[in-house]
Amino acid sequence: MQIDIAEQGSHGRTLTLSFSTNEVQSRRSQVLSRMASEVRLPGFRPGKSAKAVVERRFGQEATTKAEEELASDGFRQALKDHKLHPVGPISSPQTKRDAGFAISFAFEIKPKVALPDLAGIVVSRDDIAVPDSEVDEALLRLARRSGTMRELTADECLCEDDSITLTGTVTCDGAEARRFQDLQHLVGGYPLFGKAPAEVVDLVKTSKVGEVISFSTTLPASFAPKEHAGKAATISATVQRGQRLDAKPLDDAFAQGFGVTDVAALRTAMTDNLRQAKENALHQKQLDELQADLVSKATLELPPKLLERMIEGRRAGLREQAEKDGLKDEALNQRLAEGEEQVRQEAERSLRRSLVLDAAAEIHQVTVTNPDVEQQIVLAAQRAGKPPEEIAKRLQDSGRINDVIAEIREAKTVETLLASVLGKPVAAAAEHVHGPGCGH
Repeated sequence: MQIDIAEQGSHGRTLTLSFSTNEVQSRRSQVLSRMASEVRLPGFRPGKSAKAVVERRFGQEATTKAEEELASDGFRQALKDHKLHPVGPISSPQTKRDAGFAISFAFEIKPKVALPDLAGIVVSRDDIAVPDSEVDEALLRLARRSGTMRELTADECLCEDDSITLTGTVTCDGAEARRFQDLQHLVGGYPLFGKAPAEVVDLVKTSKVGEVISFSTTLPASFAPKEHAGKAATISATVQRGQRLDAKPLDDAFAQGFGVTDVAALRTAMTDNLRQAKENALHQKQLDELQADLVSKATLELPPKLLERMIEGRRAGLREQAEKDGLKDEALNQRLAEGEEQVRQEAERSLRRSLVLDAAAEIHQVTVTNPDVEQQIVLAAQRAGKPPEEIAKRLQDSGRINDVIAEIREAKTVETLLASVLGKPVAAAAEHVHGPGCGH
């Protein structure tokens, strides 16, 4: 086999493999021998088909199979021998059959990535504290959620977390834009016709069931009828009904309902939960900060064809969403033009991050293990409510399993880097799972 490598710019490569007539005939003979031992032909015992008969029946198929095997084996060997690491799609191979067999593959290779010194990576190192006031508030919320709902009396003012029923009108530009009936709303839980939750709480705190509340607002983008979305409006609503969730008493009997002995034990458990939540939030913040700092400080040149492919993919997504929104012609083109810069920036960020983390994984020898993949499949199965075996088969059949392996590798790489930045021990590598780019 002869290997020729042509460069197209700093990233493009064309790899040509040439096989002599003798090499093709030798491999073809091997293929025919395998076929003769495998096929069943009339008049011959299984595995005893005459090679000449097989030649007549399957000669062309044997030639095609021999060329495919030579190309596949040669491509892997050439990448290994010349330390080539393709990235992105490989173009449809070009073949020639003149005094042998030649096949060419065009692709881009991974760029050289200069990673920053981890000592210069900055992440938050906040002290985790859980003040008593936060524990008190969390216990009160827990007692409220476990409480009982009751109707508000005529002399009780509304407050946060009350469930109210409203009937009224929305007025825009002096005309009624919409009339609503029996509108359910949780005070302070979410906006009301664009009014912020905290503002709604302040607005109704002196109101009672049967009274009218009025306020000005800017209607949200989701408002219907759509022609009034985003406009200034006046809301007038009568409080038809109010309900309040009365909290349960914070006593030992309440605590025992959560599997602990008394209020003190419940308080300890709540403190631990809040601390764990804060630690998890800090950890995620550190992961995000590390990635942002690492990617921004790394030096590399993005492969242009792969970048353009990713941009095209995002353009297609933008167009699909615009068409779902009912945009056509000039409106559609305007949406696409306005989103072009964002599409490019997102594609560049995504590709840059992927290449930087891949380089870091190589340097720190991050591998994906069988338990890693199995755990991810179990989690996906739990979310989908499907058996793990079904999810695994679906991933294998669709080819998505390689994407899962790549995602796990990236996640493990970031965790490994963060452990190094924080001066923590890094978990030892276990059994390797063959995935994209492993070179095995």
